[in-house]
Amino acid sequence: MFRFLLSIVCIALVASCAHNEAPEPEPTQLEIREFQTRTFEVDDYSGVMKSILDVLQDDGYMVKNVSADLGFLSAVKEVGFNQPYWASRPPRPDKDITLASNMDVGFGFSTGGGMGVGMSQRMGRERRFATHQSIEATVNVTKFGQKVRVRASFQSKVYDNYDSVMNVKQIVDEEFYQSFFAKVDKGLFIQSQSI
Repeated sequence: MFRFLLSIVCIALVASCAHNEAPEPEPTQLEIREFQTRTFEVDDYSGVMKSILDVLQDDGYMVKNVSADLGFLSAVKEVGFNQPYWASRPPRPDKDITLASNMDVGFGFSTGGGMGVGMSQRMGRERRFATHQSIEATVNVTKFGQKVRVRASFQSKVYDNYDSVMNVKQIVDEEFYQSFFAKVDKGLFIQSQSI
């Protein structure tokens, strides 16, 4: 028995000394800006704007604002989380809200004597869960000499079954932006070949 306990203690000590990998540090704002920006070696400002619009629409975004003079466009894409009713069904109080009742009983005595009983019912916590996500895209296009510089930024908002925002975060995945710019580049190639 002693050997068994000793081996357990040794295993626990070794496990506690094991090196845990530190999480990767968050990218700095300068690093984020770097992978959000791409310079295209073309002199066709309107062609780049058109390619970006095509890519966003192909990816399911609804374009909301475009200003060719300012080189600005914004778009939004809604994504459901496997909830067949996420966009059409309002919350149901009988299913989505939990009721809890409390019975408070109290006795009090004073010089005159007395006794009281009270009961209260309170609303419990509402059952909330993520139902859909909104991805917002903002793109800035600038003519830069004989080139066109594009900076894109994407933001994710997660909504619950009461259409309240649960979480908002900037998308800072470098591969996400590389994929976006690769599609824009492909669109420019297709335009140049008049396909």
